[in-house]
Amino acid sequence: MLDLFPLTVNGKVDRKALPEAEARGDADSYQAPRTAVESLLGEIWAQAEVLGVENLGVHDNFFELGGHSLLATRVMSRACGRPSTSRCRCGVRSRRRRLRRWPSASNRRSTATRAPADPIAPVARTGPMPVSYAQQRLWFLDRLEPGSPTYNVPFVLSLTGALNVDALESSLAELVRRHEVLRTRFVTIGDEPFQQVDPIDDVVQFSLERVECVSEEQAQLWAQREARRPFDLSTGPLFRGALLALGEHEHWLMLVMHHVVIDGWAVGILLNELTALYRAACNREADELRAACRCSTPTTRRGSGSG
Repeated sequence: MLDLFPLTVNGKVDRKALPEAEARGDADSYQAPRTAVESLLGEIWAQAEVLGVENLGVHDNFFELGGHSLLATRVMSRACGRPSTSRCRCGVRSRRRRLRRWPSASNRRSTATRAPADPIAPVARTGPMPVSYAQQRLWFLDRLEPGSPTYNVPFVLSLTGALNVDALESSLAELVRRHEVLRTRFVTIGDEPFQQVDPIDDVVQFSLERVECVSEEQAQLWAQREARRPFDLSTGPLFRGALLALGEHEHWLMLVMHHVVIDGWAVGILLNELTALYRAACNREADELRAACRCSTPTTRRGSGSG
């Protein structure tokens, strides 16, 4: 506990001047995992991609240790051996909202006696499909304020060195082929929104706009304008890209999507797959690539602009 936070000259919290955090609780309050489920959750929480905290006790609070909604989703995905049924590897159903209600390993409540949920079956993509609640909200806001760039998700990757532009463009096209959400539009039928997934054969080859910039300032201005350019949810596409050339060995790759088809978790997956796709395209390793992308692990990245 601090009486006052150290501040910078601008009145913000001076994080570098903060003292090292004290150890959590005391030795008497620590209790080691007692069951297989508590041990499993402790192992998952301790992973570097989750909390990265060692010596977790069963009474430690997930959110007090730095957990948040995206990390909670990651915990659920790693605890569930069968995502289609949300069945825990220890035979217990798990949902993210339960982690919010009971955020310590000791508060995990068993529902093993409940009947297993029906598996999620694939649906034919022959026509419009229902939207999720989150997509419905974003569709409504788009109808409320047409042409607003508020929910654009832009991010820029700085690329230094020799760049194979054809391989990069084909890698982005492969992303569109692999992920139908990047080929999805939102049509209105009877004042209600529906998803319309365009077949791969009907999608025009992904085209990467190429822009020559004489300075970094010019590139920044162009990127700011592009980030604010609105999408049309009904016509799509809701994923676009541009390559800004600042020199022979200096490029910016700018990707912009609408939040209705992307979130912070998916950005990590997209960037991981794009890296694998580009590497494979340069080395002509398409077969190895498909296996690598199926096993890719998402990472959390800052500054994606996604909620």
